[in-house]
Amino acid sequence: MFSLHTEALAWLRYARHMPLCATETGYYADVLGLNTSMCIEVEIKKSVSDLRAEFKNKVPKILTYSGGVGRDTPNFFYYLVPWEIAEKSLEIVKEKFPKAGLAAVRYPSLKGWMVGKNITVLKK
Repeated sequence: MFSLHTEALAWLRYARHMPLCATETGYYADVLGLNTSMCIEVEIKKSVSDLRAEFKNKVPKILTYSGGVGRDTPNFFYYLVPWEIAEKSLEIVKEKFPKAGLAAVRYPSLKGWMVGKNITVLKK
């Protein structure tokens, strides 16, 4: 079954070369990747309403992350969405949390060796 979490884990592990990857960790991190020089957090959003709810439910986290990289913040933070909602999601992220990145999964990886290779970064 197609999973945005699986795609994000594989993207961080294999495309971003992060040997330590986990789900549901830390400060409400859906997916977190670490290597010796950086940390990347990925927040999974499956719908536009789910993304909009983020800006109502996690205001303290967004304010903390907007302040820059510190002891408790990742070097990079991305929202990962399905390709079908990428355009609308980009508008919302630019307006509500301009420091966040946005990536989208174009289509599910049906073959194991393709997992994580279908992610396109739309905003760093």
